[in-house]
Formats: sequence, C-alpha cells, structure tokens
Amino acid sequence: MKKLVIVGLALCLCSGCCSGISVTYNADPPGATIYEGGRKLGTAPYYACYSPNEYQKSSGSMNIIQPKARWLSGAEAVGPTTLPTNKGSRQFTFFRPTDAPGLDIDISAYQRQQQPAPVYMQPAYQMPVPQQKRCTTSYVGNQAFTTCQ
Repeated sequence: MKKLVIVGLALCLCSGCCSGISVTYNADPPGATIYEGGRKLGTAPYYACYSPNEYQKSSGSMNIIQPKARWLSGAEAVGPTTLPTNKGSRQFTFFRPTDAPGLDIDISAYQRQQQPAPVYMQPAYQMPVPQQKRCTTSYVGNQAFTTCQ
C-alpha cells in the first residue's frame, strides 16, 4: 500500500497536476509574455496553479493578482482578478487590443519563434595529406633499412 501511494504521488508530480485551481493562459496572437503583479511568469500558453484557502473554498471564489499579457509591440491585455474555487482546469485567452499599433510586429515575432533555430556546422577537420615520398627498403641479414626521398 505504501508503494502504491508513493507511485501515485510521483505520477502526480511528474504529470504537473494541480491540487487547486489550474488555469492555462493563452494569447491571441500567441507568443505574449504573461505577467502577474509585474512579475514575469512565462510565455503564453502558460500553465498556472492557484491554491485557495478554506475561506475562499467556502465562499466559492478567490481573488488573484491580475494577470497581464504583453506582446512584443507593447500591446497589453489584462485578465480576471477573481476565480471560482471549484476544482478543475480553466482556460483564459488574452486577446490583443485591435486598436493597438504593431500587430505586424507581434505576428512576425510569433512566426520567428515557430521557425527552428538555424544550425551552424563547422567544416569537418581535414587531416593534411602527406606528400608522397619514394622509399626503398634493403635487407642486410636480419635487419631492414628504409630510405625515403
């Protein structure tokens, strides 16, 4: 039984499960950086886990620090400040403001992220080819003598 609990706990930790409220923050267009209270969390899509206390669970909702998405152009969108506390996973999509300038910058930045990084290969080391020499070997008794020109 003890092994089963340990294996279950290990699987839970490895799979990235959340014992509270899980939220996946997406962005449209993709590639925005997600912030929470000025702290950079990561790039959308970003997975967050919130742990409500007993009071928040009984009240049915919890307040969170307002998440924000910022695109490379500087355009920003804000997310919710309240989450329902019933268990489960949620998704929230930040939509880039349509009137913000620089949409072409954000789209091209995302497209660059999707392209594989170029692989630079150095040419293989080439061993120097020895010049051909003319050698002759002569035998005297048990000994061999080689001379090269």
